[in-house]
Amino acid sequence: MAMNVVFQYTQLNDQYIQIGPVYNALTPTVPLTGATVVATLYAGRIPPGTPGTPVPGATNITLADQGGGIYSGLVVGSAFGIPSAGNDYVTTVDLNGPSGAQAHWEIPSVVMVRTS
Repeated sequence: MAMNVVFQYTQLNDQYIQIGPVYNALTPTVPLTGATVVATLYAGRIPPGTPGTPVPGATNITLADQGGGIYSGLVVGSAFGIPSAGNDYVTTVDLNGPSGAQAHWEIPSVVMVRTS
């Protein structure tokens, strides 16, 4: 599945990342609930296939099931700190569904300078 999105993070801010709605592949009109979803922001993971470096404060973020196939998780600003501003970032999202379904996405990401 292609995602036409870019995740934007802001230095030192508490912020949520969210995906969805995610649907069950066997019944595409039914939102997938009860999955385990984890996201990590990487610096230097471009071009594809480059391992990159996990960004402190934005690793192994658990995205909680909000219902309706929506999953969101908190990046705590004080832990996130001040990574370099720029667009050399990728957020990976890994999903493991209750029935064995799995998904992996790599989403282009940017880090913005906090202005206030």
